[in-house]
Amino acid sequence: MTDYKLPFFERLFFSPVISSGKYGKMKAYTDENPDYPNERAGSNDSDKDNYMDKHGWDSSMDLDFNYVLPIGAAIYYSAELRLTPKRHPLGDIP
Repeated sequence: MTDYKLPFFERLFFSPVISSGKYGKMKAYTDENPDYPNERAGSNDSDKDNYMDKHGWDSSMDLDFNYVLPIGAAIYYSAELRLTPKRHPLGDIP
């Protein structure tokens, strides 16, 4: 996870995760198979060969925004606390 500090915002951070994949031959259990017109593919009573060979793509994007609240030590050190890998608490902990 990578934190990017957004410009003009002292306490707002951004962490993007973007991925994409190409899949070769895979079994798709869909009801589009013309060889099995009255059967629901992938159900308990379906034939084990009721699938179609397909190719496909998969892509996903996860965008996380984090805001550091101005409480405790973050009143003065919001960016330093968020970006420090091994953070140790400052002050007394109840």
